[in-house]
Amino acid sequence: FSGGAYHMSLAQKGYDYCGPQANGLVFSNLAYEANITMLQGDYAGIWFRYDKTQATRYLFFIAANGLTALVRDDNDVITLLAHDRPVTLRPGHQTNLLAIVAIGDTLSMYVNNQFLGSVKDSSYQQGQVGVFAQGVTGGFDVIVSNVRVWRL
Repeated sequence: FSGGAYHMSLAQKGYDYCGPQANGLVFSNLAYEANITMLQGDYAGIWFRYDKTQATRYLFFIAANGLTALVRDDNDVITLLAHDRPVTLRPGHQTNLLAIVAIGDTLSMYVNNQFLGSVKDSSYQQGQVGVFAQGVTGGFDVIVSNVRVWRL
């Protein structure tokens, strides 16, 4: 932590994530948001309904090329659920507010307080939350701030 924000960085290509260490911190229906500033790297975002034992979760992220995506990760088998090139996404090294609202099997995505859309997927009903960053072509440097979660 530095300057009131969580900094994630890695000099070479790879990924990193941060999640709660409290096993009892599990969410089902939730609203979850975080400010993401991608200074370097290819992907950065939030993950939710993570089950450590099963290695399953949903990831909602921004890409350096201006896309957003929601994927289902089943033990590193990735399934694309939705993607978009939202006009509300701020390019470059600017901060973007990513948010997800998950109620039952409905997953609704927001970027900078603008609704992108919803998908239905009932694969995972509860789990933990976290943030991640990835560099495919090189290292990454990501700042995450103002992370908030609400039980619904």
